[in-house]
Amino acid sequence: MMRMDIRVDGLDGLRRRLGIGGKTLDSELRLAVGTAGRAVRDEAKSLAVGRKLPNSVQMRTLDGGLSTIIGSVAQTALSIEKGRDPGDVPRVGLIAAWMTRSGIVASEAASAGAVQSVSTRRVMKRGGRPVARAQLHLAWKIAMAIGQRGTKALPFIIPAAGHKKDEVGRILNAAVGRALHRIAVGP
Repeated sequence: MMRMDIRVDGLDGLRRRLGIGGKTLDSELRLAVGTAGRAVRDEAKSLAVGRKLPNSVQMRTLDGGLSTIIGSVAQTALSIEKGRDPGDVPRVGLIAAWMTRSGIVASEAASAGAVQSVSTRRVMKRGGRPVARAQLHLAWKIAMAIGQRGTKALPFIIPAAGHKKDEVGRILNAAVGRALHRIAVGP
């Protein structure tokens, strides 16, 4: 009679490591999802127009760090991303705030005492109600023009995900590889 014994060295250690395999995978993926999310967020910031919109792009992690949402907290972000159809009139207050930030002064407001700051380019509303009324009137005209014509889409969130698709895949694949290595070999 011939006899052969097969023994796997380190099986007990491997069994212990496989018991924590799910935690190891989650740990590696949490890091990778955060890294991938930051890459997409940074790309979206670089694609966003203006001075304020890029700062509004944020990332939030969910499911214990295994999911990420990237978006903008700006009130106008959706209309910038998707554009505005004719008939969709923006809020006059948003247009007035944009005018103030951009240093746009209505001629009636200028004659009533509004000035533009040299250092910040913002409108200084000296002159009280006549200035505010003139600025709101111009904002209303701009809002009506936008409502008539609509606006062109200037997407920044969706293209960022497309631009970083391959990089995100590489980051996640590397995390899975590291997790499998840690499970099989140990830390």
